[in-house]
Parts: sequence; C-alpha cells; structure tokens
Amino acid sequence: MELLTLCIKTTYFQLENDFYQQDFGMAMGSSLSPIMIWPHGQDSLTQFLNFLNNIEPTIKFTLELEENNKLPFLDVMVSKNVQETSNFQTNVYRKKTNTNRYLNFDSNHHLSVKKGIIKSLYDRAKLVSSNLNIFDQEEDHIKNILKENAYPEGFVEKTLLQIENPPNNNQNRQNPTSNMTIPYIPRISERLKRLGNEFNIRTTFKTNNTLRSILTHTKPKNKDQNEKNCIYKIPCQCGKHYIGETSRPLDVRVKEHKNYVRDYQVDRSHLAKHVWDNGHQINWKQASIIQKEPNFGKRKLKESACIKLNGNGWVPFRHVSEVTHEDVWKVISSICQFKSAGLNTETFCLGVTDVNMPVGRGRSRIKKHG
Repeated sequence: MELLTLCIKTTYFQLENDFYQQDFGMAMGSSLSPIMIWPHGQDSLTQFLNFLNNIEPTIKFTLELEENNKLPFLDVMVSKNVQETSNFQTNVYRKKTNTNRYLNFDSNHHLSVKKGIIKSLYDRAKLVSSNLNIFDQEEDHIKNILKENAYPEGFVEKTLLQIENPPNNNQNRQNPTSNMTIPYIPRISERLKRLGNEFNIRTTFKTNNTLRSILTHTKPKNKDQNEKNCIYKIPCQCGKHYIGETSRPLDVRVKEHKNYVRDYQVDRSHLAKHVWDNGHQINWKQASIIQKEPNFGKRKLKESACIKLNGNGWVPFRHVSEVTHEDVWKVISSICQFKSAGLNTETFCLGVTDVNMPVGRGRSRIKKHG
C-alpha cells in the first residue's frame, strides 16, 4: 500500500518549461487510474453506469459483461475454461463492425507494404493465440481475409515462409552511407532501389498524390509567414538570432534556410554555417517578422540596423559588413549624436561625400548637403 500511495500522490507533469504536481484526481493514461477491483456487486455497478450516463447526454458509457465464459479486452478475446478454473485461453478478437478490409493487392504500393500487412496479422496471431490449435484457426482466417483483398495465394505462402524462416543477412549487411526517398512509381522505383543498394544507399518510397493531399486543406496557414518585403529573425537554441531580409514570403525564405542547413551549404547561408559549426538546433517555428519595408534600399538599411543594434533582445551572428556599407553607419551615428544634442539635423551638413545604398529595387543615394 505504501508503494501504491507513493505512485498516486507523486504525480508530476511538465507544461512548457514549468513543472506541476497533480493534487486531485488521477493521471490520464496511468495504469493506476482505472478501477481495478469493484467489490460492490453488479447491481451497484449498473447504478453507477446509469449515473455516469445521466451526467452528459452526448457522452455515453457501455458495460461489457462476460458471455458464455468469454470477455473481450481490446483485440483479445479471453475465454475461461469451465473445467479448469485456473486456465484461460486467448485468441484474436474482432469487433462486430469489422469489415476485413485491408490494403488491396492491386493498389499502387510497393510489395514491402503489402508484405508488412501480412506480417502484422501473422505476428498478432502468434502473440495472442494461447495454443497451437487457436493459432492454426487464426492463420486460416488470415488467409481467407487476404484472399478477399485480392492477395494471390502464392504471394501469401511465400511471405509466410519468409516470416517463419527469415534470411540471416545481418553478418554481411553494412550500415547505409546515406538515405534516399523517392516517389513510388511501379517498376521504375524498384530499379532505382536496386541501383541504390549497389552503392549502399537505403531507398524508401513515398506517395505524393493522395486523396488527403488533394482534398484536405483544413489547417489555416500562419498569416505572418506569408508576408513579403520584410526583415525577419530566426532564433537559435543558443539564444542568438539570425536576422535577414526578403522580398518573398517569409515561409519561402525559411524553407530555403532549412534546405541550406540540411544540404550543408554553409557557403550560402550564415545560418547553416552557425548550425554546422556549433551543432545547434534552430527554432524554425518561431521565425517572426521584425518590420515590413517594401522599398529594397530602405529594407537593406533597416536590416543592417537590426543587426547593429543589440538592445531589442536578440544577439546577431551575421556580419554587418556583408549587409551594407560602413559609411552608412557613420551617417546614422552622426545624426543620432546631433539629435541627442538637440540640434536640427535638417540643416546639418553630413560630413561625407556620397553614400551608396545597396543596389536593387528602390535604390537611393544620400547626397552631400551644404
């Protein structure tokens, strides 16, 4: 009882970065949460069931009772042997709503997927069946189900033989040097897989055009990620932020950075170089817009300003010298000094000749005054 009390009273969980202790009720999903023993008889259990069903009309509970010495639990049917009270038998249980529909053999899937279905049904039969006679009955039932789903008898027998006598290739098998995922196209994908095996490349298949991808678009897109002409920041786990600008939607630019990191293109992205040099993780989902600016020249200058300034809560790891000219900062620094002194910057003569902004859309030039 002391161990049981300890497990019940010391229930902790984490939400984001905070830890909480549950001081009332039981933890969801815990093996101790369900009722293990009901000592009050079936009449009291029926009254309790009626009480639960009267609380909320949209939520109804059912009661599963033993019938003919049998009681289902999940996908297992537990049978009690009347002659031997201490003996129980188990076999695979299927609900009344089961239709025996599995992936049809004529569907556009690789043979490994279809073999996997046979293996999963066969493994469950071995795991659940309590004796050989029950297993043989379940095996015959599996073969009939597969036949209904257009699986050739020879293919099923060959797959079952491979399951019972798996080839021992672990000694000669080498770890793949790389992975390759390609769309599944019958006959073509198999050839590419065999070609990849020659170079120790593990090949997996995917399906691009599915009913879900065609018909389901329920998740709303992040409006902030679709904004164009903006200065953005992408945080890293180390506390630093990558700061950049783009004229395209932010999600497109973030995807490019992801590809640079994935493909080790450190020469094309300071963000990728930071990740590979330090082994850090980037918080892609927290990429956000600092400011919007449709003018290219102004946007580059504001990007440089965001990198230069450290007072807004981020620390850049990008070189300012690669963003804009240092002379621009001499101009801005001079203007800030005169403003802090209370002088009129409109009549201030900038002490430089010409300062060229980055070339692009909205190119501008600061001329010498006076």
